[in-house]
Amino acid sequence: MPKPSKERSGMEANETEVQSGFPFTMFSVLADPDRVEILSYLLDQPTPVTIGELVDTLAEANSNGENTDTEREKINIALHHNHLPKLSESGVIGISSDEEYVTLLQPAPQLKPYLELAVNPPT
Repeated sequence: MPKPSKERSGMEANETEVQSGFPFTMFSVLADPDRVEILSYLLDQPTPVTIGELVDTLAEANSNGENTDTEREKINIALHHNHLPKLSESGVIGISSDEEYVTLLQPAPQLKPYLELAVNPPT
């Protein structure tokens, strides 16, 4: 098995490297409920989505009756500085060069079992 280079991101890793570490990567990625929500949303979309759509999705999911501009800005910052880089580095999503669109890179059949475990963990 090829040894992953520390200098390469998940987007540049070859298929063997991504597949061999995929279960561990997914558990790390899905440790955050917002990333679970992001991937669930992306699985339901036939085309790339805008970052604004992801902000809307997370704002609705995290809403406790308030959906203020301040809350939306916090979500936008968390997406850009935390969630999207983590998902991109893991090879699960791709981000357009203008950083406006997000595309799911992993096939749905490969992601769904992990998402199901994250949403409905065994008791």
